[in-house]
Amino acid sequence: MIIQFFAVIVAGIVLFRKMLFQKAKNLENQVVLITGGAKGLGKEIAMQLAKYNCKIAIADLDMANAEKTCDELRTQGTLDVKAYKVDVSSLAEIEHLKTQITKDLGPVDIVINNAAIIMIRSVQEENPELLQKMIDVNVMSLVWTTRVFLQDLIDKKRGHIVSISSIGGLFGAPDLHVYSTSKFAVRGFMEALYTDLLRYDNDKFVKTTTVFPCFINTEHTNNNYKLIKMWDVKSVAKRIVKAIRYDERIVTIPSIAYIFGYKIQIPTFIWRAFIKNMTKPKKN
Repeated sequence: MIIQFFAVIVAGIVLFRKMLFQKAKNLENQVVLITGGAKGLGKEIAMQLAKYNCKIAIADLDMANAEKTCDELRTQGTLDVKAYKVDVSSLAEIEHLKTQITKDLGPVDIVINNAAIIMIRSVQEENPELLQKMIDVNVMSLVWTTRVFLQDLIDKKRGHIVSISSIGGLFGAPDLHVYSTSKFAVRGFMEALYTDLLRYDNDKFVKTTTVFPCFINTEHTNNNYKLIKMWDVKSVAKRIVKAIRYDERIVTIPSIAYIFGYKIQIPTFIWRAFIKNMTKPKKN
């Protein structure tokens, strides 16, 4: 426990020095692909990245909201932005997406795997087809984007792959069996990707960031959970963009979640008491 405590302190000092002395990288004219960017967190990430003059590609099945987001970005002065109708769980559609983006905006520099499905019901209650779709979108989409875009990033010696996990990827959450499974999978995939880049020294120019945000203020979470702070989507998006600019590999929101998710095991009696009281009574 003492060793873990000092490891956390050292990690904090290293991060502080990095933020204090490292210069933020220039994102101007970099082509950013955001999956699930039509609304919610993906949309807000696009809005924040537009401030740094990025070229933005939004991939989503919801074309009405995707086009609406593009119009808002253009109104703010971002002209190099385009929406694409894509099922991100399909490898063939991701491969076609790459061709389209390269033609319209140029080769992709930053991939943000944001698309996800959340269903707050137990594994016994939920429709099996929806559970399978959750795995396909939440997990396989980032497998496919990495497969399609990674080698290009390595070849040009520049790039960044960002994946949005969840606090549910650090701790199992009630009524989120499959969702938590998918977000733990995101964590595992990104750890393995980083290790592979490290092995061949490709980590020096292809960066990875895994983000573990707590519950964001949405209808789903407000109607189902208590005792948990709901985070404003704009503040979460700002933190993610900051992590991209400073090449942070792991980001938890709030920051203290890193300690409990990666370093310290919460005592069972405390965890039991919290879990028993964090969910709101189910409506019949």
